[in-house]
Amino acid sequence: MTAPPRTSEPALAAIRQAGGDELVGEMLRSFGSFAQAQVSWLEGQLATRQYDSFAQAAHALGASAAEVGAHDVASACARAELAGAGHDAVSASQALEDVIEALAAAHGWIDELVSP
Repeated sequence: MTAPPRTSEPALAAIRQAGGDELVGEMLRSFGSFAQAQVSWLEGQLATRQYDSFAQAAHALGASAAEVGAHDVASACARAELAGAGHDAVSASQALEDVIEALAAAHGWIDELVSP
């Protein structure tokens, strides 16, 4: 079993307090779907050198990640946002790889929490 990182506990506790385990599961499932779509969007924006929309999408994903306690994802997204805002293709590409890696790790504990 993969447990969420300790840094995720406050965010998850706040969600749980607001709506119980059902809301936690709903938000985590929603985040998973959103994250998958955002990564595809980020890849497309980077490939077409649309750095401003890349930065905006990275910001949106990072905010959602922080909301559910996926802080490693949020940190990687912050780096991606900065790289996109600076129109730095090399840093943006590396940061996107970091986002994808952090999401893969987060899915381990997210899947555990939403599994019946």
